[in-house]
Amino acid sequence: FANSGTEAVEAAIKHAELERRLRIDNIIAEMHVETHRIRQGLRDNTLHLPEELFETAARLFGLSDIPSLQELFTRVAQANLNSFERAPAFMAIEGAFHGKTSGSLKLTYRAEYQAPWRGLGPGSAFIAAGDLEALAAYTQANTIPYLALEAGADGAVSLVEKHFVNIAACFVEPIQGEGGVREIDHGYMRALREAADQGGYPLVMDEIQSGMGRTGLFFASQHSGVVGDYYLLSKALGGSIAKISALLVERERYVEEFGYLHTSTFAEDDLSSEIATRVLDLIADEGLPARCAHMGTYLIKSLEALKVRYPEQLREIRGRGLMIGIELAALDDSPSALLSVLSEQDLLGFMVSGYLLHEERIRVAPTLSSRATIRVEPSAYFNEAQADRFCAGLETLLRCLRDHDVFALTRFIVGRAREEKRPVPSVTKAEQVKPSGGCARVGFLCHFLEPRDLVHWDPALEAFTADDCQAFLSRTQGMLSPFIVGRTELRSALGNKVHATVIGVPFTADQVIESMRMGEGDWGLDLIHRAVELARRKGCSIVGFGGYTSILTNNCREIVASDLALTSGNSLTAAAALDSAFLAADRLGLDRRILGVVGAAGNIGRVLAEVAAEEVDEIVLVGRSHAARRLRRTAAALYGNVVREAQLAPRAGLARSVANTGVLSRVDLSGTPDEVGDRIYLALDEELGAKAPVRIYDDMGALRDCNIIISATNSARPVILPEHIALDAPVVVCDVAVPLDVSPQVSEARPHCVVLRGGIIKAPLDQSVRVDGMSLRPGEIYGCLGETLLMCLAGIGENFSFGALSPTRVRHVRELARQHGFGVEENPV
Repeated sequence: FANSGTEAVEAAIKHAELERRLRIDNIIAEMHVETHRIRQGLRDNTLHLPEELFETAARLFGLSDIPSLQELFTRVAQANLNSFERAPAFMAIEGAFHGKTSGSLKLTYRAEYQAPWRGLGPGSAFIAAGDLEALAAYTQANTIPYLALEAGADGAVSLVEKHFVNIAACFVEPIQGEGGVREIDHGYMRALREAADQGGYPLVMDEIQSGMGRTGLFFASQHSGVVGDYYLLSKALGGSIAKISALLVERERYVEEFGYLHTSTFAEDDLSSEIATRVLDLIADEGLPARCAHMGTYLIKSLEALKVRYPEQLREIRGRGLMIGIELAALDDSPSALLSVLSEQDLLGFMVSGYLLHEERIRVAPTLSSRATIRVEPSAYFNEAQADRFCAGLETLLRCLRDHDVFALTRFIVGRAREEKRPVPSVTKAEQVKPSGGCARVGFLCHFLEPRDLVHWDPALEAFTADDCQAFLSRTQGMLSPFIVGRTELRSALGNKVHATVIGVPFTADQVIESMRMGEGDWGLDLIHRAVELARRKGCSIVGFGGYTSILTNNCREIVASDLALTSGNSLTAAAALDSAFLAADRLGLDRRILGVVGAAGNIGRVLAEVAAEEVDEIVLVGRSHAARRLRRTAAALYGNVVREAQLAPRAGLARSVANTGVLSRVDLSGTPDEVGDRIYLALDEELGAKAPVRIYDDMGALRDCNIIISATNSARPVILPEHIALDAPVVVCDVAVPLDVSPQVSEARPHCVVLRGGIIKAPLDQSVRVDGMSLRPGEIYGCLGETLLMCLAGIGENFSFGALSPTRVRHVRELARQHGFGVEENPV
C-alpha cells in the first residue's frame, strides 16, 4: 500500500527490479551448482573435457590459450558478471502517463515532463501501441548473452551460450487516461502478454485511472481477456476521501521480503484501508461496474450524435463505460486569432474546460498528455438526466466554436460569465503570404503595446472593454508562447523582395515595466528567446526587435545568436521621427527651432538629439532627476560633435548657435570630443544659464519654451500633458514612444499643437502591409519593422542597431530607406 498512484508505480518498479535480480541470482546459483558437479565428475572420471573446449573458449575470449580449467571457470564467471551488471530496461507504451516521481517519470511519455530530469531514474523505452516489430526489436536489443559450462549425456563438458531478457517489466494502461483516453488494441495486449511470458518479466497493468469498475468491468484489462502480473490501483480506491494506492502482485511472483525492504511512513494506515474496504464493498454490493457500462453506452451514443452535428468541432469520441475522451478538432485556421493560437499551442482544452465550468457549471479537464482531449469521468452514480444536461452544455460550447464566438468563450476570464448573448462580429484574418521562391526572410518581434491592442489583434473580442482586456492579459500572463501574428512580403523601389514573419511575444508594456520594477524581467526575456528560436525555425536570417523586446534585451545585447543578424530597428525609428517632425515644422513655418527631447538619457532620445543638432538652434534635454549624469553626457556629446563645424563658419543648426556665443575662444579645445564638449557645457551653463544652446531639466514645464518636441521614454503612461505645451505659439510634438507619451488631452486643450505619431514610415510603391494587432493606416510600417526589412533588402547581414545607437548609422539607414522607396509623412495621431 502507498499514498498515491505514482508511489504505486514506484513500488512496482522496485519489485520488478527485485524480481530481475533474483532471476539473475538464481541463474548464477545454478551455474555454481553446475560448476561443482563438473569438478566432481572430472575427479571421479564420469565426465571429461573435449580437446576443442579450451580452443573454443580461447577464441571466444580473444586469447591465444587458456592454460587450465580454473582459468576457464574464472573467465566464464567474469564474463557473466559483466553481462548481468547491465542496468535493467523498462518498457512502456507511447502516450503513457504513469506519474511524475523520478522512477515513474521515466515511464511517462511526454517529453515536457521528462526533460528537466532526464538524467534520473531507470532506463526505459516507449513502444508504439500496435507495433509488433518495435516490440520484438526492443526485446532483442535487451537480450543479453551469458555463458554456461554444462555436462552432456555423453559426459563431455561444453561451453554453451545462453540468453537472458534484461527487461525488468512492461507497464501498460489498458486505456490510456492522460494520453487521451485511448484503449490499447486487444490483439496488442495479447502480444504484450506473450512477450512478457517468453522474456520472464512481469506485465504491469496500470489501472489507477481505468480500474475499480469505471469501464464496465472491475479492471479495464478484463475487456481484452489479458491478465497482468501486477495491478496498480489508486484514485477511486480512496472513495475521493482518503489518499491510498495499492500494488497487487501475483502471489507466485511476490517476493516476501519486499514488504520489509520497501516501506512508507503513512502507508497502510487504518483510516485509508477501512475506507478502501468500504469502497470495494460498494462497488460489489451496488453493481457499479454494470451501472458504469449502461451509462457509458447512453452517454457515448449522445456524444456521437453531437459529433455528427458538429463534425468540424468534434474530432473523435473514445472510451468505455464512464471513462470517455472527447477530442476537439484543431482550430489552427480559425478566423479568430486567439482561437487559432490556443489550438496551435495545445491550450484550447483548458479554455474550453474553463468555459464549461463557469458558463455551464460542468467540471471537466483536458488530459495531461493529449490536451485537445477533454476527459469525461463522472461519478458511477451519474444518471441520464445529468448526461442530457452535460450534452446540452457541450452543444452550447460547440456552437460557440462553430460560430467563432470568442467573447462568449472567454468572458468568464474577465468576470462576465453568463451574460446575455451578443451578436458575433464578422472577423477576417490578414492574409498569410507564403515566401516566394528565392525570397530572403526576416523575423520581427512585437507585443501588445496597450491592453486594447488585444481587440486590434482579434476583433472577435470587440465586446471587451479596456479594463476587460487588461484583466484578460493579466490572468493569462505566462500561459501563451510566442506565436506568428502575420506573414507578408514587400518589394523595394529597386526591385528587391523580402518576406517578413511577424511574431507576437505575449506581454504588454505595463507587464514588462512592472516586472522590471520588481526585478523579475527574466520571464519576459525567456519569451523573447523563444520568439527568436521560432524565427530561426521559420528560416529567418535577420530578426528585428520591436517595442519593449529591445528594451528587455538591452538593445539586443542579451541575445546570443551568431547565425542571425539582429537589430532593435531604432536607427530608422529615430530618422523617421525627425523627418516627420521637420516636415510639420516646415509646414508651420518654424524658422528658429528649439527642440525639446523627452527621454534624452535613453538610447533613442540621445541619438535623436545628436542627429537633430544639424537642423535645430537650441536643444532642451528633459529627463528624470536620477538621469542628470546621463543627460550631461548627452549635452557634452552634442557640443563635442559640433565643435569642428562651429569653427568653420557654420550656417545653421546647433553649430551656428555655439559659434555665436563666442565660447570657442574661451575654452580649451584640446582632448577628446566628449572632454571638449563637457568644458563647453560647463562654461555656457555658467555664463548663459537658461539661454545656453543646450539645456538640461528634470521639469517637464521646460518644454513650454520649445516649438518642436520629440518624446521617446519607456513610460507606460502619458508624460506630456497640456500644461507642458506653450499656450499660443505653434508647436510640433512627435511621439516616438510605444505606448504613447502624449496625453490625448493635449490635442483637445492645445489646438495649435500638431501631435504626430513618430517612428512610422510609408512602404515603397504604395504597398499595404497588414498585420493583425498593428493599428496603423494602410501603407504605414513601424520604423523598427522597416529597418528589419531594409537590412534584408540592402544585403546587410550583420547586427545593425545593436547596443548604443550611432548618429552615423541613423544617417546611413535614412539614406538607404530613401533609395529603396520608403517615405515619411507627418502621421498625425
